[in-house]
Amino acid sequence: ADRLRDTLIHEVCHAATWLINGVRDGHGRFWRFYARKSAMIHPELPMVTRCHNYEIKYKFIYECVLCKT
Repeated sequence: ADRLRDTLIHEVCHAATWLINGVRDGHGRFWRFYARKSAMIHPELPMVTRCHNYEIKYKFIYECVLCKT
């Protein structure tokens, strides 16, 4: 539940930059503004970050038969 919540807040920051500011700046200054704003409004939640820090457990791993990547 925590990972889902954190991901949703992260993505809402992207949506805000596009819907409110009319820009798509990735993790640029507008995204960082909304990430900081979310932390001010909800200080009890972890800070919104650009990348997650949890381990992903893949059900399947795909590999190219030619180059092995």
